[in-house]
Amino acid sequence: MKEITDFVRDLDATKDDFIADYGGKTIILFGEEWQLIEETREIIRQKIKSSEREHCDMDKLPDSPMLETSGGALFGGGPCLYETTGYGKPSSASLESLKIKASRLTAPDIFCISFYGITRKNYKDVWLRETSALGFAVAATPLTIALTASWCRRWLKNWELSLDDDSVLELATQTEGNLSAAKQCLYKIRLSDTPNISDSEKITAALSGGARYNISHLTEAALSGDGKKSLAILNVLLDIQEPPPLIVWALGNAVSGLLATKRGGAPGWGLPNRIVREVATRTDESRILEVLKRVAYADKVIKGIARDDIRIALTDAVAGLACLRRGNRISTPKLQVS
Repeated sequence: MKEITDFVRDLDATKDDFIADYGGKTIILFGEEWQLIEETREIIRQKIKSSEREHCDMDKLPDSPMLETSGGALFGGGPCLYETTGYGKPSSASLESLKIKASRLTAPDIFCISFYGITRKNYKDVWLRETSALGFAVAATPLTIALTASWCRRWLKNWELSLDDDSVLELATQTEGNLSAAKQCLYKIRLSDTPNISDSEKITAALSGGARYNISHLTEAALSGDGKKSLAILNVLLDIQEPPPLIVWALGNAVSGLLATKRGGAPGWGLPNRIVREVATRTDESRILEVLKRVAYADKVIKGIARDDIRIALTDAVAGLACLRRGNRISTPKLQVS
């Protein structure tokens, strides 16, 4: 299975070359990084975009009856891009529909299947086993700083923005491979009108939200056990439209630092080491893992995998983190994580 980053480099070819290489084939994108898969799908869309090409974008895998009744229209209209996304447990009907659809592709039709948000390993194994034989399988692996920077440069080019290489690497380092957070930062720079400040200052402003509080203040207050202050900071960040992916990244970084310290490692990037060690020493690992689940739930809400209010989900995660230092258990019935 090819890594998605290598596959994206292949997509830099001309549209005609791309259609010649992949037309009539099924492209299957696997992975947990939602933003990475979505960006890759968007490149595929743009590559084959033309006035005569039909685009069928399906939110859910079709059942067999649906495919049979609409197959004539879907497959009889000339060059097409068909897309579908898989979640949860694969049903026999969905798998059969995919096989039928893939067998009907003719050049230069392209059928793109993406899989993310599947949390159970046995479900992943089934999807991988059943769909890999259908076409060209590509895996989305965790991004390095260099690859995150590469994606940032691609967005800068598309948006006609300019940042020096040191600033791009600074952003990639501080977002630690979180593509959603990096893109949100660049988007904030795109919307801002600050021509007279340095590129490094633009990155700092994008990461901090330009307010009296930033995400570092949020995690430090929560790790210190100051629930009231940490929730107040969260509300300020949300009010000034701090990107939720950045907030989730910061919370995840803090909880992962606690977990690493608990297991004998070192705290993560940008964390108050003394406080992290104190909290890790006095807290059971099971409670740290519980908060990590709350952060993961907020991440799923952002990505559309779980349906809920993102402000409530983030409040739950921040409050859970703050309660670790205080030695209390937070009770929020709506978001209790099993």
